[in-house]
Amino acid sequence: MLILANLTSICWYWVEGGFEPAITSILIFTAIIGIFVERWINNKARRSELLHALVHELYINSGVLASPEMNGADLEKTKIFTRLNTSMVDACLVSGCFMEDSDKKLFKLLHDWKAYSTQFNSRLTATESAIILNSTKENISLWNAKLSTGKTLKQIQERLTGLGSLLLDDYSKESGITDDTILFN
Repeated sequence: MLILANLTSICWYWVEGGFEPAITSILIFTAIIGIFVERWINNKARRSELLHALVHELYINSGVLASPEMNGADLEKTKIFTRLNTSMVDACLVSGCFMEDSDKKLFKLLHDWKAYSTQFNSRLTATESAIILNSTKENISLWNAKLSTGKTLKQIQERLTGLGSLLLDDYSKESGITDDTILFN
């Protein structure tokens, strides 16, 4: 509608000339430009907020993976494991904010992290079920030891480190988070 209004004011200027059609045309053109500038600024702000929240979630997940329950503490104790958070990964993927060519690597790593973290959470559920159904000291120790020394834990830690490194290396200006940022006070 604004483009049509601008074309009409330009025609008005050509037909009658004068000050009023020229000012009207300039104001409508400015409004059109303002809409695009506002969208661009809002997209940058949304990207920054999503990146900041994503890094915060990954920081929480690194704490989960480094927790004593994941690393062999109390091998003989039945546990309910803390799951990895993926809500910000989901938000980043569905937001459409990271669809540019420059974000291809981030987009791939987000999908990769989502797949592995979902699989890891499913394995935690299966492990808990196996421990509860066969709750002998030997079974509990065996399952807990497998969890803390298995390749799945190492793979998920590697993917978390890779995604975190990319965010710190390539997106620190946008997110405002650097190596020395304190995420919890």
